[in-house]
Amino acid sequence: LQSVTLQEGLLRIVWGAYDNCISLKNIVIPNTVLEVGSAAFANCHSLESAVLSNKMTKIESALFRDCENLKTVELPSGIKSIDMYAFSGCKSLQGITIPHGVTEIDTYAFQSCKGITRIVLPDTVTYLGGSAFIWCSNLESVVLSEGLTFISNDTFKNCENSV
Repeated sequence: LQSVTLQEGLLRIVWGAYDNCISLKNIVIPNTVLEVGSAAFANCHSLESAVLSNKMTKIESALFRDCENLKTVELPSGIKSIDMYAFSGCKSLQGITIPHGVTEIDTYAFQSCKGITRIVLPDTVTYLGGSAFIWCSNLESVVLSEGLTFISNDTFKNCENSV
């Protein structure tokens, strides 16, 4: 399974729906989708890009966990939170724009995203969970949110290149 075309009218993608589809390369989720369950695309090792529905409000836990070839993800502007392990192990993720409106980035959300070199957190982010960016070894700069009220333990641990 290399390509999936999801039809307009689809409302939900359930937990683990495409988990371990190791040949899947690209996914475009239609704008009728309101929710994509946890780990829906986890372990899709060949996945390179994903375009998410603009009606989604949350990136569920482990949504793209260990998608080691994922390079680009277009996050919808309505996202409010990025749950734990959402992008953990996405070693090729080259950059991600955290949309204005996101308030929470949970534990291990971007663990081992070695391709990320810069993070800009919009002023709406108030919470950074434990180890949210741990082992992002090529992270060179971080712009923190002015609205940030909580940074948990080890949030940027082992980010050797950070300033």
